[in-house]
Amino acid sequence: MHAPVVPGGTIHTVPMPPDHARVMVDGVVDAEFFGIPLPFPVGEQEVIENVIGSFAAWPMSLILTGLDEVYYY
Repeated sequence: MHAPVVPGGTIHTVPMPPDHARVMVDGVVDAEFFGIPLPFPVGEQEVIENVIGSFAAWPMSLILTGLDEVYYY
């Protein structure tokens, strides 16, 4: 996760909501998640698959930090 964006920041030239952070999406654990809609779609970036290797705006309430392990169910 990259540092939270300050209020008034942008992502792909679009103003970010104040309760979001810019995150880098390196990959997806399971291909069944490719089609999940993004919480804050921008332009053609509407689903997870579209932002792999790029940045996305993500709600701070859904970002996990400082965990040694994350369990997927």
